[in-house]
Amino acid sequence: MILAAGLGTRLLPLTQYLPKPLFPILNQPLLERLCLNLTRQGFEYIFINTFHLSQAIIDWYSGFHARTNIHAVVEVEHELLGTGGGIGNMFRRHCDRSEPLLVINADVVTDVDLAALYRLHVDGLREEPSLIASLLLHRRDPWNKVEVRQGSVKSFGDSAPDAFAFTGISVLSPSFLDSIPQGPGSVITALESAGKKGGRIGAVMCQTVSSNDDGSWIWEDTGTPEGYLRAHQVLLEQSFRETNLHNDCLVASKAALESGVVCRHWSCIGSRAVVGRNVVLDRSVVWPDTRVAEEGVYKNAIITPYGVMNA
Repeated sequence: MILAAGLGTRLLPLTQYLPKPLFPILNQPLLERLCLNLTRQGFEYIFINTFHLSQAIIDWYSGFHARTNIHAVVEVEHELLGTGGGIGNMFRRHCDRSEPLLVINADVVTDVDLAALYRLHVDGLREEPSLIASLLLHRRDPWNKVEVRQGSVKSFGDSAPDAFAFTGISVLSPSFLDSIPQGPGSVITALESAGKKGGRIGAVMCQTVSSNDDGSWIWEDTGTPEGYLRAHQVLLEQSFRETNLHNDCLVASKAALESGVVCRHWSCIGSRAVVGRNVVLDRSVVWPDTRVAEEGVYKNAIITPYGVMNA
């Protein structure tokens, strides 16, 4: 399940016009990247909840399905249910209630092996029926708030130096999913409640499910301007390393760059964008269908048809 119902307040005012799950990452909507990744990893059923600007997500899915024939259930929430309410509602209405559910935030960019995480949880559940969830964790400031002892999550408000960060990726057991209260609520609150009743919350570290031979992984939260740009930087750096490219600017095939355009460090330019003469782009992203005026200098900027947001 992809959690895509949030308001995207950290990215206002851009999220007044486009829901965060449709923000382009390397010129591809976040939701599209996630759905293709899940399908490549063998997941057959995809569920997406939506609330804010839901018609835009419905329209995107219609075109995506027509192009790929990938099926998903898109559930429109008529009130914002939060993470717990949204997951519980989807599980009760659409899911196989005998199977665990992989859950991922729509604003996460990652290359971890989600199928491996799912298998770890299924195997653990066979051996330990009290396993209610497996949470994917790592260390990343400022989110290091999860206390872990002997492979289990003990609390979500820890500020100790050895605390971990929750990635927004988890696998949830049917027994826990059935117990989530109806109506708006937080999945963290529901997990805390179930844990106090004897359920075990497993802790899985990102390196355990790395898809790379060296044990490294990519994880970025694109829910802020800084995180959104950072995701582009990390993905572009990886792409340049893998292909031995030295061009620091990814330009979509239908974009147009007028004379004198300079890219410094890295930048990404979307389809049908037009970048005017002598523009300097430095660690910036130009969205599709955007006209960038001549002579401008943009550093750490998201440049869109709706305006420019600086990180």
